[in-house]
Amino acid sequence: MDGGLTNLLPYDLLFADCDLTIAVDVLGTRTVDSSRDPSYFDTSFNTFQVMQTAILEEKLKRLQPDFLVRPEIKDVRVLEFYRFAEIFEQARPALETFRRDLALRLGRS
Repeated sequence: MDGGLTNLLPYDLLFADCDLTIAVDVLGTRTVDSSRDPSYFDTSFNTFQVMQTAILEEKLKRLQPDFLVRPEIKDVRVLEFYRFAEIFEQARPALETFRRDLALRLGRS
């Protein structure tokens, strides 16, 4: 297991060394096509996702990064990495929002 079980977004470790903290939640806001039955692996992974999300939400209540990027990814299952082009395209709105917000924060138009 990696740090995702205990510190999914370790932005809190950077505050002493960085002027701005940018956290990218690669789990994003994920929705899956409910017309397909989830596999055993999907169900197990979703259990960890629920736990990770709960831990992160509690962390965000007490300490927030300057920017939190959470792309909305629809109808992609956990191991469908081969759909990367579609995933990147779905993440584009979150990227554009981040770019706009960063430019505003830095005083650029």
